[in-house]
Amino acid sequence: MIRVYLYALDPTPAQEQAFRSHCGAQRVAYNWCLARVRANWAQRGAEQTYGLTGDQLTPWINTSAYGLRLAWNAAKPDVAPWWSDNSKEASSKTCSGCGTAKAKLALSQRTYVCMACGLVLDRDHNAARNLVALAAGTGELRRELPDGSDVRPVMLARPAVAPPREESIKTQRRLREEVTR
Repeated sequence: MIRVYLYALDPTPAQEQAFRSHCGAQRVAYNWCLARVRANWAQRGAEQTYGLTGDQLTPWINTSAYGLRLAWNAAKPDVAPWWSDNSKEASSKTCSGCGTAKAKLALSQRTYVCMACGLVLDRDHNAARNLVALAAGTGELRRELPDGSDVRPVMLARPAVAPPREESIKTQRRLREEVTR
C-alpha cells in the first residue's frame, strides 16, 4: 500500500530566497553541462559536413553523469564563482566549533582539524554537528577566504516546519477501503 502525504512549506522570506538560490544554482549547472554536450555534437556535425571522418573529428566528450560532474567541478570556479554560497560541501569544510571554513578539504582526509580553534573531529561528525546546528536555527555556516578578507554566511535551504495538509479524498477513500478489507 502506498500512502501519499502533502506537506505545506511556509518559508520565511530568507528561506524562500535560499530555495530560489539553490534551484537557480542547480539550473546553472544543468544548463552549462547541456551547452557543453550540444557544442560537442554541433562541432562534430560541422566537421562531418567538411568531409572529415573517424580520428579527424573532434573527440566525443564524456557525457555520463560522472564525466559531466568532473567537467563541471573543474569549470565552476570560472563559470560560477558564487557556487560556494550554495555548496552542499559547506558543512564538511566548516568548523563546528568556531565556524571558520577551509578552502579545500580532500575527501581522503577523514579527520577534520581546525587551524583556528584546534578542534579535532571525525570529518562526518563535524559535518553532522554543523547540519544539526543549522537545522535547529542556532548555527551559521560561513565561507571565509584563506586570507580572511571575505566572510559571508552560507545560505543552505531549510524548509519551515508546517503541519501536513489533509490527504486527498481519493487517498482517504482508499485507506478506508484497505482498513475494511
